[in-house]
Amino acid sequence: MRYVRKKLKAYRDDQFHYWGSSHWYYKLSPEGNVISQIVEYETGVRLIYDLANPTDRFGVLHEKNIDLSDSEYRTISKDEFGNKWQKRRPMLCQTIDDDALSITDLEKIEIDLPISDRLYEALFSTNLIDQLQDLPMKYGPIEESEEAMILNVGLGAVISILQSSLVNFPQTLRPEITSVIEFIREGKETGKAIQFWL
Repeated sequence: MRYVRKKLKAYRDDQFHYWGSSHWYYKLSPEGNVISQIVEYETGVRLIYDLANPTDRFGVLHEKNIDLSDSEYRTISKDEFGNKWQKRRPMLCQTIDDDALSITDLEKIEIDLPISDRLYEALFSTNLIDQLQDLPMKYGPIEESEEAMILNVGLGAVISILQSSLVNFPQTLRPEITSVIEFIREGKETGKAIQFWL
């Protein structure tokens, strides 16, 4: 196996442009086929793909062979790649509320939103994380209307907490917090359960 990386200065051309520039890390077969891939953005958001999980709504596993004669690729060690692969990836997760679906079914249709290292550190450097983790959340189907009301209030509180705290965060983090608020608002409006993976 070979391990290489490449820096990409261009930003994404979608709503996640604020993630910034990126480094692309590849684990390659002897023929140059991509087996595993990590995309690490300037903010610390990491996207991970391999043959078992080749795509999501943010990107896709590189399908063409890597041309190692390209001078933009730098050889890295197996350990460097492995450390990036194993590094914590905080995220928010939405799952559809449907009593007919098992937890296994829900895991197949969950929608994740990666959270950057910068936002993760900012949440933990304030008392916000304590406020957020005390709110009612659930993974899996909502079983009764009372539970749905409690969860709905909890999601509303998350939105209120983040919106009222927006001015306390650096300007560079505000687009991401706004994105998180929209992600939670969408879950609230469409009856999805939200799970914090922090």
